[in-house]
Amino acid sequence: MKTAVKSLAFAFALALTSSASFATSVAQPLSIEVVSTKYSNLFVFKVDRKFKGAMVEIYYSDGDLVASAPLSKRKMIINFCDVKPGTYTIKVIKNNKTQEFEYVRK
Repeated sequence: MKTAVKSLAFAFALALTSSASFATSVAQPLSIEVVSTKYSNLFVFKVDRKFKGAMVEIYYSDGDLVASAPLSKRKMIINFCDVKPGTYTIKVIKNNKTQEFEYVRK
């Protein structure tokens, strides 16, 4: 009897885990990975193939659009070397989904 109860408990826990992981994967906005680099003036990120063609927009802290470009490859490197110091917002937009990142240029 104890074995049957343990088996049912394990099956129930497995079912909960499977449905929970399915629910979280659907709820995530975009799959973007920020890559660390030894250069402080570079912002590097990678995306899944299905996000190629997304629009990347860079805004200064006052709301001014600094640059905008389509994401043509899976990896994008943004060089902040020649811009004025301040806080920048990087937006990646694809199919009405947006993911934002903040970069501070000192």
